[in-house]
Amino acid sequence: MILDRRTQLLESIRGQRAYLPDLRPIFAGWPGAYSENVNEYYELMIPIANARLDSVYEQGIKLSKLKRSDFALFAASWWPQADFTELKIMLYMSIWLFTWDDEIDEPGGSCTDDFDAAQAYRKNTIEWVSYCLGLWKGESAPVPQNRIIESFQEVGEAFRDVYSVAQRQRYYDEMIQFLAHSQVEQEIRLRVQIPGIDEYWAFRMGTSAVGIAVAAVEYADQVRVGDLVMQSPSIRAIRDETIIMISITNDLLSLKKEISAGCIDSIVPITYSRGSTLQQAIDVATEALQASKNRFEIAADRLKAEARLNEKAYQHVDAFVEANRKYCVGNLTWSLATGRYGMAGMSQDHGKIWLTL
Repeated sequence: MILDRRTQLLESIRGQRAYLPDLRPIFAGWPGAYSENVNEYYELMIPIANARLDSVYEQGIKLSKLKRSDFALFAASWWPQADFTELKIMLYMSIWLFTWDDEIDEPGGSCTDDFDAAQAYRKNTIEWVSYCLGLWKGESAPVPQNRIIESFQEVGEAFRDVYSVAQRQRYYDEMIQFLAHSQVEQEIRLRVQIPGIDEYWAFRMGTSAVGIAVAAVEYADQVRVGDLVMQSPSIRAIRDETIIMISITNDLLSLKKEISAGCIDSIVPITYSRGSTLQQAIDVATEALQASKNRFEIAADRLKAEARLNEKAYQHVDAFVEANRKYCVGNLTWSLATGRYGMAGMSQDHGKIWLTL
């Protein structure tokens, strides 16, 4: 039997042994890098997260796996200073993003191998999101096609009640990017192609959904950065580097899970396919993570310099920068602990995590 290129790549990786380096030193000096920085409401969020999942899924293997992901820890790690109400909405948003994406991206998802069904799913999603955010222009309200899409309602209404039209539009624009890039990724996968590095980053900047989280900073941390300031190239650079750092972290720490599930659309397999060894591909990704963090700091310093010229307009930018730092470290905290990736309990050697793929 002749194997396609994606399957050949997958089979060449399976069984190999390599290690993931300790990523915490990259984030040294950022909140939570070496100390616990989890929201005080974490334990209260656990039953709320489980009840939310119960409202979407029937009892079964899928539901059990999702509960092991510990989305309460995800929210509590990403938004360690959020108040109870805001943290609950961020928890709901996180669950929605993960469960929505699994229907297209995970093996066994309802739309994973059916592009037409996925397109209908995306179309219905964006209509419902627009409606819940108060941006819908249609004559009648859209009807969500399933419980996953419908579960965005409380999230959208929370943003609608607090955010200005401009803020909601920014959030909505990030959602459109998320959905559009999920289409590109799915098209590549269904054509049985291996994306190039640049091609990968072109869709990963959207499919990570981190841009949606960045657009939620003003809600979760109850700050108002200002519409003109949000258009600053420095703000955009901080957003982009946050997406890159979190994407690379996820690609590294979910590597074993992804290979086990037969997925190769992440930075390590794609780099490996270009002729490196598996360990070299991991090392290149780690170096790219450090480089992104350095660019983040340059953009943050540039933003602070802008703020000194107009302190009134830029009064909340420090909170914005700090929130993105917390996203990056919180994502690392959760990724190392969640049952979704299976990193907890893995054998370590001076911070290195050894994997057999």
